[in-house]
Amino acid sequence: MEINLQNDINEVYYSFFKSTTREAILYGGSGAGKSYSAAQKIILFCLLYSDKKILILRKTLPALKLTSLELTEKLLNQYKIPYEINKADLIIKTIHNNRIIFRSIGEGGEDIEKIKSITDVDLIWIEEPTEISEKEYQEINRRLRGQKLPEGHFRQIILSFNPIDRNHWLFKDFFERENDAFKQKYTYKDNRFIDDEYKKVLENLKEQDEYAYQVYCLGEWGVFKGQIYSNYIIENFENDFEEVIAGVDFGYNNPSAYILIGIKDNEVYIFDEIYRTHLTTPEFIDLIKEKNRIWDINPQVYCETEPDRNRELEKAGLIVYEAKKDVILGINFVKTKKLHIHERCLNTIKEIQGYKYKEDRNGNILEEPVKFNDHLMDAMRYALYTHYLKEQPNIYII
Repeated sequence: MEINLQNDINEVYYSFFKSTTREAILYGGSGAGKSYSAAQKIILFCLLYSDKKILILRKTLPALKLTSLELTEKLLNQYKIPYEINKADLIIKTIHNNRIIFRSIGEGGEDIEKIKSITDVDLIWIEEPTEISEKEYQEINRRLRGQKLPEGHFRQIILSFNPIDRNHWLFKDFFERENDAFKQKYTYKDNRFIDDEYKKVLENLKEQDEYAYQVYCLGEWGVFKGQIYSNYIIENFENDFEEVIAGVDFGYNNPSAYILIGIKDNEVYIFDEIYRTHLTTPEFIDLIKEKNRIWDINPQVYCETEPDRNRELEKAGLIVYEAKKDVILGINFVKTKKLHIHERCLNTIKEIQGYKYKEDRNGNILEEPVKFNDHLMDAMRYALYTHYLKEQPNIYII
């Protein structure tokens, strides 16, 4: 089989593809193509070698399926490489009798015992290792072993991430201490496939927040300060609610966001989401109605102020309310609630973990959120703040 990937590879990643060190660190800004290149190296590994065992990991199973597994299948199909997938066991068997095994670590590390049973692994990719502990990483590292390799073969762990916090163990282990790991920083400027609109989003961070600009645009290590929400937990839970509401944040180049929220005993349960770019309003409506059908609901939907789009939602049979857009009051209200986020809500988790207040150039925290990766945060605030204000007009907001 002959496959030419030259036109599909960012040249700056050539040194990574050639690296054979035990650990390979791909870090840097958003939109740099780190995950794409990690998946490409795994596919090249399958083309070059036979009878290899490859392990792809992420913290939670929904995140694993929506990112690494989806991307790997997409590339195998794109390059017309034959493969079989066991969807129950999440194992892909591909060319040259190579196996790609997908596993989650678990929110509390509960699945690490299952990973211990996987031995003699040749290649490991950990997507977003910032989500895991140093102890979990050490256990994963021990999976990379086996018999003496033939000449020209190698074993490697690939770690791909945004350098979100200088206090993280990754910085201490790989950037403060001496080690032999391959390390390379990448930014959006290294990705020739990125669209111009997203470039502008990243570059505009310079005028908003120094931390967000340094980390997500320039790919530098930051010190995360000013997190807006800490009143949440990520977990699995059953859908047994007193009522269900929803929030909408419209977009096109930016994602269109739809968030489903259950309420029980005055606590908030975020249990599903839609998060897609380049949707027309009719396409967005179709996705919303399909999501509602899955859960057999037609909730009150709180939307940002776009009258024409809101009318389209109403005509489609949705129960639409215009949202109250008081940002600070809305945030302060959401802080009074206990938030339970289902681990399937990958984009909600990512947004809430990075949702922060702006800092001025002197490092002072301002009472205004950074406008970046906040679409589901806006939709959540619209729904919760407006719904409770509608039900209890005299509610006291701290």
